[in-house]
Amino acid sequence: MSYAPGPSFLGLKYIDETTTDTVSSGTHDIITIQPPKGFVYQLAYIIWQSPDPAGSSSGNQQLILDYTDGTTDLSYVNIVGNTGTSYAYMSRYFASGDSVTPSVSTYLVECFKNMIINNELYAKFDYYNNTDVDQSGTRQLYTYWKVFKELL
Repeated sequence: MSYAPGPSFLGLKYIDETTTDTVSSGTHDIITIQPPKGFVYQLAYIIWQSPDPAGSSSGNQQLILDYTDGTTDLSYVNIVGNTGTSYAYMSRYFASGDSVTPSVSTYLVECFKNMIINNELYAKFDYYNNTDVDQSGTRQLYTYWKVFKELL
């Protein structure tokens, strides 16, 4: 995948993947962001927020950001919130929760800044509800992407 900064930069794209879909205990929900063919997206800004599942007494919830080609996933970032904790990642910093991988915040910022996707290798946000109750709270995922024309 190659792109050229400068004249090929087309602007910013805002994507709102907020959901209230129930995620049963022990299951997961997947959101993918895949640019159209011929375009490259570079992550510019991300906000993720998830409330503590109501009534939960054990377990955790996770958001794993992967690169994927639709068959193979490469884990890139993992954010975890244990029971009793709402968690959030906002404005390129870990706002609340229990842990995040990579753990050094400056390295995490670099990971997000350097996330570049196209139609063949795109972003997969995989939310896991590893708590003892269903998650019906509103999970918010807002992203801004720099859009470039892919050099073919």
